[in-house]
Amino acid sequence: MLGLRAGEIICSHYDASAHAAPDFYIPSPEQTAAAIDRFHRIDGCDEICFIHAHPSGYSTLSTADRRFAQAFLHMNPQYSRIGMMLAVDEELLLYSLSPGCQTPAKLRLMVI
Repeated sequence: MLGLRAGEIICSHYDASAHAAPDFYIPSPEQTAAAIDRFHRIDGCDEICFIHAHPSGYSTLSTADRRFAQAFLHMNPQYSRIGMMLAVDEELLLYSLSPGCQTPAKLRLMVI
């Protein structure tokens, strides 16, 4: 998870206690909540970006990704949008979602 202020990454959090399997990832609610609080209250972040990988060829946000993003925005009204970055094949894809957004905006495409 990355914390941004005015479009610049200023802090990060790696959730080592998350639950993961080959086909899913569930962040730790306690770790995520603590990091979000720190990002907003202490670091002054105005946007959060979650980074994760998708299987080869799956370069769009999943239904679970979109649900997570909307739940996050509902529970954290201090953020007006959320970034979801996907690592797929040799690309990094960044999507941005705002409350109620059904079609995420694809912001950048980078080849790594």
